[in-house]
Amino acid sequence: MKNILEKLFKIEDKYKLLDLKIDEIYIWQYLRGEIFDLIRNANVKVKLEVMEKVNIKLFTKIIELTKNSLLYNPFFTFKKYNKIVFLHNRKNLINNSFVDVYTDSFIDDNTLVIDSSYDEVFQTKYKRNSFINLSMFILRLFIKTDSDSDKIHIIENIISEELNVKINLIKIFKKHLGTFKAFYKIYNLLFRYIKPKEIVIVVSYGQSALIKAAKDNGIKVIEVQHGNIHKYHFGYSFGGRKNIEYFPDILYVFGEYFKKLNYLPLLEQNIKVHEYPFFKYKLKKYRNYKKDENVITIISEAEVWGGDLQYFILNNIEFLKNYKVYYKLHPQELENQLAGYKELTTKIVNLSFIEVIGTEYDLYELLLNSKYIISPVSTVIFEALELSCNVIVPKVGFWNTLEEIENKILLLDVNEKLNYKDVNIYFEKMETYPKGYFIKSLKEN
Repeated sequence: MKNILEKLFKIEDKYKLLDLKIDEIYIWQYLRGEIFDLIRNANVKVKLEVMEKVNIKLFTKIIELTKNSLLYNPFFTFKKYNKIVFLHNRKNLINNSFVDVYTDSFIDDNTLVIDSSYDEVFQTKYKRNSFINLSMFILRLFIKTDSDSDKIHIIENIISEELNVKINLIKIFKKHLGTFKAFYKIYNLLFRYIKPKEIVIVVSYGQSALIKAAKDNGIKVIEVQHGNIHKYHFGYSFGGRKNIEYFPDILYVFGEYFKKLNYLPLLEQNIKVHEYPFFKYKLKKYRNYKKDENVITIISEAEVWGGDLQYFILNNIEFLKNYKVYYKLHPQELENQLAGYKELTTKIVNLSFIEVIGTEYDLYELLLNSKYIISPVSTVIFEALELSCNVIVPKVGFWNTLEEIENKILLLDVNEKLNYKDVNIYFEKMETYPKGYFIKSLKEN
């Protein structure tokens, strides 16, 4: 992934693709993530088929969309709000209520809250984005677009020559230009009607029309960090450029580490460290937990990497057998019953010192209790570092995204063996950093 994205960044810079306008839309900024995924996966046909199936599925849910549009329509209010908060689709259950842990602290009595569904299920009683989505589908049918095929063919040829990958950008651009224009019209109407001074979102990439509509109405756009930010993330890394039209005005980050990332497309004064209340909530809940020098937790990622992680485990039995080891599986691995590497799983399950778990333990219980964390999962790694865990990262999946903190973790090839003495010496010599450096909320505990 690293090599592909580095080439893409160079192509962007060389051909000024971030400034490319088609039909008055900065098309590369708008579709950058989708294009990166298509190139990275080199699986254009499958991706397009999936997108088409999603649209068919959405249209079969027209009745549900209509019901939510009538009952939870954000336009159905006579009140003007200072702020609109767009919730993240994934919520956490806290005190018997589903909460968006990223934006909850931004909500007050003068906030219009708009929810989005997770697996087509809404988990709160706030206003919903169903009417916005339904209106987009209808409006898109009547919107004309100019896809400028000559410009697009030039980009296709550049990608083909530089990366040896063929993608059909005409089809992608034509469809999404209409989507952008339709969403823009709806959001523009909503913002003119509600007249907020600011909006809060969790994920800015994929929200270009919303951001443009807000900025065109003089509304401040705030994004709240939801996961790892690294220099190979298409949503945040723009080679140091500071003027990205479809990027928020303000970015709230977990800690000072993220604030200092120099490739973010904002001036430093517009990147603000913001307390992560959910982290603080979990620490308070498990405040009586203490580090156990004899505990290791291994946290898996989706099954595409799981086999490599299990090879790493089996290759390091001599080291691991000195500890009580929890091996926490990814939900996708549980759902698919570890398809593809059941034999490896059986070997691990039969090891007496390893307990294979799913949802039996809260992640934060494990982080607070463990001396070592072994994982390729980037967001968990930052939480583990903030909780003074010694973090070991096998080089599987997207491990390259962690190269900026390689002096704070132990990176190992899948075939490398852990040595008890060497590992302890390595972590004893490791540089220290102040509490709250990665996640601010710990300072308050």
